[in-house]
Amino acid sequence: MAFGYWEYFIYNLMLPVFGIAFVAVPTFRLVMRVLEQYATGRQRVKWDGQSVIFFVLMIVIGVVLVFNLFSSGSFHLIYERPKAAVTAEGTLEELEAGSVWSGIRYTYEGENTYGYTYTVDGVELKGMAMGTLEAGDEVTVTYLPKSGYVLAIEEQ
Repeated sequence: MAFGYWEYFIYNLMLPVFGIAFVAVPTFRLVMRVLEQYATGRQRVKWDGQSVIFFVLMIVIGVVLVFNLFSSGSFHLIYERPKAAVTAEGTLEELEAGSVWSGIRYTYEGENTYGYTYTVDGVELKGMAMGTLEAGDEVTVTYLPKSGYVLAIEEQ
């Protein structure tokens, strides 16, 4: 199975970055308006319960997106290219479905698949899974070393 670098780039880097921007811009504007109120002494923004909840919700969503981006290693995709891929042979020790945060749905050859975590000879990798791979299989895997995303995996 060979997976495209650009799917990882778009789904694991660009979408979270756009999500962060979507959350950061209104939050920044709101903070600037509040600071302006305190600087000028004029109250323009009325703080009702909904405004406070919205503001806190935006902060929480932004923190979750940033945490997910850095904890998954996706930020390495900014400079890591397919030419840097490493090929290794080994035993597939573990294959588990991704968590809620890393379980992004991908489309591979017209079928939907989700994020998985592979452990090959003690190295934890991330990628999609299709087919009949099981723990204990001997595999050849091509992956990006810094982010850990699998570009290709084949049974031997």
